[in-house]
Amino acid sequence: MKYLISACIITLFCCSCSLTAQQAQFSDLIQNIGSREKISLNGSWNIIIDPLENGYYNHRWQPKEDGYFQNAQMQSPSDLIEYNFDSDYQLQVPGDWNTQMD
Repeated sequence: MKYLISACIITLFCCSCSLTAQQAQFSDLIQNIGSREKISLNGSWNIIIDPLENGYYNHRWQPKEDGYFQNAQMQSPSDLIEYNFDSDYQLQVPGDWNTQMD
């Protein structure tokens, strides 16, 4: 009986310490939002669908120097650029992907 009570007390103590530590870690992340500088992201966003992240990573899982995110433009007809943000899909923000991509 004493062993059961001791085990319960130790378990309760460990749980309360871990919950307190988690609360203290995230308690100051969102404070005073009203006086912070804000940037509106509303508007039309140009997008390219890249589900396998082929345009971001190279073969060593490092960001590519010539990835899609650079938005390169063709300088000559022999350039191998197969995307164009200006003529590709657009999403309205705020909004959702599902209803705009029908």
